[in-house]
Amino acid sequence: DDAVRTMAREGVSYTTLAPAMIHACLVSPAFEGADLSRLRLIAYGGSPISEAVLNDARERIGCAFAQCYGLTESTGPITVLTPEDHAPDRDLLLSCGRAAGNIEIRVVGPDGTERAPGETGEILVRGGVVMAGYARNAEATEQTVREGWLYTGDAGYLDADGYLFIRDRVKDMIVSGGENIYPVEVENALQAHPHVADVAVIGVPHPHWGESVLAMIVPHAGESADPLAILDFCRERIAGYKCPKEIQFTDAIPRNAAGKILRREIRKPFWEGQERLVG
Repeated sequence: DDAVRTMAREGVSYTTLAPAMIHACLVSPAFEGADLSRLRLIAYGGSPISEAVLNDARERIGCAFAQCYGLTESTGPITVLTPEDHAPDRDLLLSCGRAAGNIEIRVVGPDGTERAPGETGEILVRGGVVMAGYARNAEATEQTVREGWLYTGDAGYLDADGYLFIRDRVKDMIVSGGENIYPVEVENALQAHPHVADVAVIGVPHPHWGESVLAMIVPHAGESADPLAILDFCRERIAGYKCPKEIQFTDAIPRNAAGKILRREIRKPFWEGQERLVG
């Protein structure tokens, strides 16, 4: 509420928001009737944004949008998705853009071999933005920066034009029955449902499949969310094996100050007593 009121009162023309903050502004009571006509550009980043939230923001706010992707270890943006890239006919809203400046990007498999365009692997970055290392932690530095390449821990792919698409954190990937499932893809599908205000997807132990997909959903205030209807909605958008096997409703999704979902916190009660923290 305070952010919306401040932008309206001060005539803010440019701001940077995490996707969770954009969504919070859109559902804020202060948003209705707020004059945000001075806004020319909103830059966003810090965590993936759902296509539903981005389209809602573009329609209701009406300004230009740009996305930046980077890490603390990259000391700044790695890629930029420009306002022009957000054009409806570009079909790039799920991309985080192309390499900024003289930055090099590679996508590799577990064995370190280069992935072909469209194939998912770990994202590596090289260039002047890459950190020198972690303070007083040579071991962690050697694991993260190898031969000048920063191993980001993010999973994604490059298309034929060099646009980067992030699937998720490598460590957050769910392996169910030998299939790789990325929580963000499932969250994007669920977030588009009109009764879903927020969602987090995790893998939970399953005796046969190793892990199964669980969705924690925050319904919109005053809405009666039907789990079976939500599952049917999800199956229309992504492959059946990626859809949640269980839905639980909750009052809030735990996030850090940057708006990232605290998956470890959500996973913890489901994995207590397990010898391994993956399926």
